[in-house]
Amino acid sequence: MTAFALKIIAVVSMLLDHLFKAGLFGQRQLMDWFGLSLGSSYRIVQIIEPLGRLAFPIYAYFIAEGCRHTRSRKKYILRLLAFGVISELPFDIASNVLRQPWYAAFTPFSHMNVFFTLALGALGITLYDLLRGKGKEWPIACLPAAACAIVAELFQTDYFVFGPLMIYAAYFPRTKAARFAAMAGVNALIYLGYYTSWGQNITVNALIYLVASCVPMALLALYNGRRGRNVKWFFYAVYPAHLTLYMLLKLAR
Repeated sequence: MTAFALKIIAVVSMLLDHLFKAGLFGQRQLMDWFGLSLGSSYRIVQIIEPLGRLAFPIYAYFIAEGCRHTRSRKKYILRLLAFGVISELPFDIASNVLRQPWYAAFTPFSHMNVFFTLALGALGITLYDLLRGKGKEWPIACLPAAACAIVAELFQTDYFVFGPLMIYAAYFPRTKAARFAAMAGVNALIYLGYYTSWGQNITVNALIYLVASCVPMALLALYNGRRGRNVKWFFYAVYPAHLTLYMLLKLAR
């Protein structure tokens, strides 16, 4: 399976996930549009919504791949940051960070979009490799990477501290099997820890989401190392473009 095919799966998953988060599709719409009962609509949502969990592990893996193969990590990180800035306002409105219209409560960056998470992960990897290249021992070299993960939590970037950790899990282990195991471990922290009060109340939904979020590792195991169709800018542009569309749909309601 090529990188192009895997990224298309991630895009479809992301579009579906953000439809739910924007409130443009969900249980209420299934009841209103198709006349489904409360129970039936809830069961359908339980099946569809976890599909949105496929996207981030794939994106995290290819950020790690980008760090391995890009000719300029500086330009790579700056590009991620630029698209983060472009995407922030539509992200805030579409994902309900701004509970009121933007002109009444303009408070962006209270929960920052995933491009900032990806940039912090790439920055952490770059700083680690830089220090290791200067002969620093790995515990010292890990400190800037850990700081980037902490910044993700403090600034509330998407996926918080676990976002950079997922990227590190896709980069630092030497073998593919070890990378996938590390990524699955981060998923366990997210869904069985962070989203369930650290195991105090493990719900069926958390288990469903955990299983769904591990499916990308099975798909990534099929990755053949080939790029496939070269449409790099599409995968950058689709994020702010679809968020802008969702934002306009929300404001028009």
